[in-house]
Amino acid sequence: MGNDTAIVFQGTIKKGWHVYSFKPQKEDADIGPTWARLTVSHAEGVELVGTLQAVGQEQAMFDDMFGMDVRYFEDSVTFIQKIRVLDMDYSIDCMLEYGTCNDEQCLPPQQVDYRHSAVVTADNTAEQAESLWAVFLAGLIGGLLALLTPCVWPMIPMTVSFFLKRNNARRKAVQEASIYGISIIVIYLLLGIAVTLIFGATALNNLATNAVANIIFAGLLIVFALSFFGLFELRLPNSWANRLDQKADRLGTAHNGGALTLANYLSIALMALVLTIVSFSCTGPLIGVLLVTVAQTGSILAPAIGMFGFAIALAIPFAIFSLFPNWLSTLPKSGSWMMTVKVTLAFIELAFALKFISVADTAYGWGILPRTLFIAIWLALAIALAVYLCLQMRKGKALIMKGILLLLTMLISVYLLWGIIGKSTLKDISAFLPPMEQRLSMTHFNDYDEGLRAAQRQGKPVFIDFTGYGCVNCRKMEAAVFTDTEIRQMLDERYIVITLFVDDRRHSPSDTATTLGEKWSQLQQTKYGANAQPYYIIADATGEPLAPPRSYDEDVEMFRQFLSIPFNNKE
Repeated sequence: MGNDTAIVFQGTIKKGWHVYSFKPQKEDADIGPTWARLTVSHAEGVELVGTLQAVGQEQAMFDDMFGMDVRYFEDSVTFIQKIRVLDMDYSIDCMLEYGTCNDEQCLPPQQVDYRHSAVVTADNTAEQAESLWAVFLAGLIGGLLALLTPCVWPMIPMTVSFFLKRNNARRKAVQEASIYGISIIVIYLLLGIAVTLIFGATALNNLATNAVANIIFAGLLIVFALSFFGLFELRLPNSWANRLDQKADRLGTAHNGGALTLANYLSIALMALVLTIVSFSCTGPLIGVLLVTVAQTGSILAPAIGMFGFAIALAIPFAIFSLFPNWLSTLPKSGSWMMTVKVTLAFIELAFALKFISVADTAYGWGILPRTLFIAIWLALAIALAVYLCLQMRKGKALIMKGILLLLTMLISVYLLWGIIGKSTLKDISAFLPPMEQRLSMTHFNDYDEGLRAAQRQGKPVFIDFTGYGCVNCRKMEAAVFTDTEIRQMLDERYIVITLFVDDRRHSPSDTATTLGEKWSQLQQTKYGANAQPYYIIADATGEPLAPPRSYDEDVEMFRQFLSIPFNNKE
């Protein structure tokens, strides 16, 4: 354990009154005014770290009544006692005693009791694992969508039938089809690993918020969308697939019995590579979206895990239908319905293209694509897709699939409209939207030093929010947690809020960083030992943490408890 947190007493002092500071070391406790001190009556699973500290504008003078130099606070003061949590279940009872006087009289010693027990939040290992599971799920969904495209769907019965026909023994056909599926997984997994090795997780994360890179990504997605609309077809050179296919034929001479040879294995792997190449026009756009999106997680494992999920979805049908070839007859026949799927994916590609333009816009502060306009464009795309699907319904084929797509599109249109008119925060899609404008309505600072100076003036602790314009989980937190009325009230009333965007591309006057984002990223790493966003810290007016930090967790109640370090206001 060893997590450091703090007990904090915040006080507002009436005009004309003052609260005395700590007893000078050279003085006896019974001499002078009632000095501020903390008395602990019970502590289990926790120990004090250092001595009681104070934040405020301390003043000193010679007091004729006490015949000595005294130190005191006016207007406001915050007393802080750091503690170290040794056990997840801990409890502590203590009391702050202090004295207060004005120019005419002194009040009896004042006491503030504090009793607290809590369960300390553990590290974010589980959250990281959950994030990687989300990456895997995204890859799986991408692979399932790829299966429904004209480049992949017809290949399922063709490939399975090929393995069954060229082998007399069904067992061997199943073996070959299974190796084919495993080869697909290995190929895409190697692609994900290659992306990480070439760029590195940090470079990918930086690339995700670079203006030029995001505009290029958006341009590519628009090109892919136009291809899906049928304006042209993107494909890798046919010679690549032809050469591999010929090589596979030479290596994979049919054998009616016996074990598979190395040549058989190689021929099957080359066939899987041929599928990867010939299906590129359909899978390429989905892979591009997946790789760029998961790169924003900053995890070195994310690209490989995303590709693994994608490949699993592609490979499973070949293995299943090889085991149960009779099921092939139940598959929907290839037809015009696949073009409907492609056009639907084209609209999704355009929506993602807008996402990347938005990331560049917010990171550089251009202001050309505010949240409302972004949602309005998405709404226009949804309505256009709904119109297209209505027209497709008139053709009378695959009506169930088209009807389901139409219903989903209409529901999405209503949902987006609700967001535009302010009836919904669009929490479910917040990860893809620009930061909420109302997030900036809190009294806050976008500069670390300015925020600390304000905290010192007002005698308040600070709430530091390390976030990012391209941070998916940050948007989720803003929609799920920061829109809660009680959370916003606590932040507004109790804290000085400092919001630091680690991917802010505006110029920084700092000698050690060229952009503001670099400056805040360096601060997070060097002072707080972290490099993930979102990352939330409660600190005193000097920037020292008062509680264990928190990261991505949409549990509103847990976040409320995180903000509930007791601030006992006494006048």
